[in-house]
Amino acid sequence: MKNKLVISYISIMTLLLMFMLTTLAIKNNRVPPSRLDEIYAGTPHAQADEPAEEVSVNLRPVRHEPLIASDTRIVYEYYYADGFTERTDELSPDFLLGKTKTELERTLIDWDVLLFSENEVILRKTMTTNSNQHYILGVYEGYLAVFYAEETEGSNLKEITDTPVNALAPEEQVKLRAGILITGKENLIRALETYCS
Repeated sequence: MKNKLVISYISIMTLLLMFMLTTLAIKNNRVPPSRLDEIYAGTPHAQADEPAEEVSVNLRPVRHEPLIASDTRIVYEYYYADGFTERTDELSPDFLLGKTKTELERTLIDWDVLLFSENEVILRKTMTTNSNQHYILGVYEGYLAVFYAEETEGSNLKEITDTPVNALAPEEQVKLRAGILITGKENLIRALETYCS
């Protein structure tokens, strides 16, 4: 009884091994599917006077696909219609942990994956609107103020500074009352430094 079980086990394992090797050989184009009957029947393909065809199996190592880890830096790029790109970055949020590039693309369908590695992922979203990087320096209740060029969330006021407009030169007061258009955050910072210093 025990010998029959061992023989059955060996037979099953042999058939399984033959199946796996044949599948690999077909997958790697080493054996045409039309030769399967000959291989399993044990009949040689070559004639007696021809050399036997050699069948080889090409095993390739499994490649490790990068995954998003808890220390992966995620960079979000918002590319606006006016040409501005706004970048923010953070450590990976929990819902992205363990995802591959393909899984990430399926999860964030509105984003393009520009770079994917275990250290950093760069995502870009193309916006159909202009950025909020167009500002107007002006006056609000007597103080230097920054306004968005386009209304945002029901208002276009961004911030009010501590600089009273009447403390500035008369020609600057005229410009500010008319509104000075500033493009880009860096230019806004420089303009505020000029007026607030």
